[in-house]
Amino acid sequence: MFLAIILLFINFGLIRYFIVFIPVIIFIFSIVYTNVPEFRERYDGTIDIFTTGEFKIGKTHGSSIILYNNFHVAVENFKDYFLGTGLGSHPVAFEKYSITKNVKVYGFENNNLDANSMFNRLLSETGILGIALFLFLIFKCFIKRPNPDLNINDSYWLISNSILVMILLNLFRQGHYFLNGFPFFVWMYYFNFVQYQKYFSALNSFEEKKIIKYYFYTRNWQNTF
Repeated sequence: MFLAIILLFINFGLIRYFIVFIPVIIFIFSIVYTNVPEFRERYDGTIDIFTTGEFKIGKTHGSSIILYNNFHVAVENFKDYFLGTGLGSHPVAFEKYSITKNVKVYGFENNNLDANSMFNRLLSETGILGIALFLFLIFKCFIKRPNPDLNINDSYWLISNSILVMILLNLFRQGHYFLNGFPFFVWMYYFNFVQYQKYFSALNSFEEKKIIKYYFYTRNWQNTF
């Protein structure tokens, strides 16, 4: 939901007003943090382990340990092999760099196959090229809401932003390449961009294209902030 709100602010040119909502966000966060023990434990555990690199069995939330451990493995593997070690190789790196391999508690190997995050897995298995290609696809194929003064089909930017939310969620917390049809979402994201380019090219007059280019690439992006 938070990602969707951020994208709406970007598309409607309201980023400069986002600061107004910071007190509201802090207020909601404080309520959830105070009244939801599970959220509080996960949050505290995640902040603590990512800040110090240390954890305590029974005190640090298990999901925080698993996420940080896979991130640590991915970073260490990237340091040794910046081009990655190949698809499906993260479990091998996990055996080498895991900070929990000597812990005699079951469960910390969970998600070692998918790195608990698409970002972790791409960093570990495909290196700088995989991360760069993925980010290029996200930014290149992103469709921003066109200027409302222009008569342009709204469906393209809506589809683009909706799919982007799904892609980013996988990037943060799901590392399986095929879970929930992830390749389908990536393909749809790209296909929607291609169709939008065709739609744009098929506009009736050269002058109309010229005006839309001006609004889309100049005024529309200036109004984002």
